[in-house]
Amino acid sequence: MAKVSFENVAKAIEEFVIPWFDALSNDDSIKNMLFEESEDDGWNRSSKQAWLDVIDHRCNLSETIEENIELFGLPKSLS
Repeated sequence: MAKVSFENVAKAIEEFVIPWFDALSNDDSIKNMLFEESEDDGWNRSSKQAWLDVIDHRCNLSETIEENIELFGLPKSLS
């Protein structure tokens, strides 16, 4: 029974989750999704604008990651 359950989960991930992530794999598709979502879907104007600002003002992600590793005292590597 557990094997069938895991197979069902794997199938759902392949059919729904992976395509959803693929569809939102770049900034333009994320922006389009935000513009298409309505407030009835739980997105208010300020939440949408906050995400759009993040997308539009991203800079060097490696630098941001390194700053956060330092800020939070995280290990520099997981290996």
